[in-house]
Amino acid sequence: MLFDKRLVSLWSNRGVKLSKFYAVGGVAFTFEALVLTLNSVSLNVEPYIARLFSLPVASVIVWALNRKFTFQSKNPKRLSQYRLVLLNNGVSQAANYLIFLSILERVPAVLISNEITALLIAAVVTSMYNFLIGNYFIYRK
Repeated sequence: MLFDKRLVSLWSNRGVKLSKFYAVGGVAFTFEALVLTLNSVSLNVEPYIARLFSLPVASVIVWALNRKFTFQSKNPKRLSQYRLVLLNNGVSQAANYLIFLSILERVPAVLISNEITALLIAAVVTSMYNFLIGNYFIYRK
């Protein structure tokens, strides 16, 4: 019986939104990883600095795709909504960046092979916060 409830929950509106949210996150992660790799490997920029260039790329991609695809927002007050997105991005990206730096600085290289692994861990940790804020505050209908 418990399995049935979980299965129903998976296909509920929140479950579908969460799936779309993670799909959007995957697209943004791919682009951010490309920008990070381009800057750190091809241009020989330290990963700490290279991440400062890749964060805004991911931020714009996430906002645009989540607005249209995940939450299907039709809010005519785009400027107000975008301000909330910027505020949330500031909080979320600061936490994301601090997690990224902490992993690179504190976790032995044997456990974390490169900056992409640290990027992935930071993204996973902050993703649920972003989903909840997006679902209940930024894109609410």
